[in-house]
Amino acid sequence: MWASTLVADGKVYVGTNRGHLCILAASREKRVISTIRLDSDIAATPIAANGVLYIATMRKLYALQKAP
Repeated sequence: MWASTLVADGKVYVGTNRGHLCILAASREKRVISTIRLDSDIAATPIAANGVLYIATMRKLYALQKAP
């Protein structure tokens, strides 16, 4: 990992230097909610703002939002 984790909305967001975004339950229960493979290494801490999750890789900036 090259960056810090983000804790938001009851989840822990972890970006790896292998390009995986792991979403974990932020509770005593050790559970992986989801793992997403992105285009390249995740270079910065994920940021949550106004209902959007921003993730910067070495090649792109992703903005993820729940479908309405």
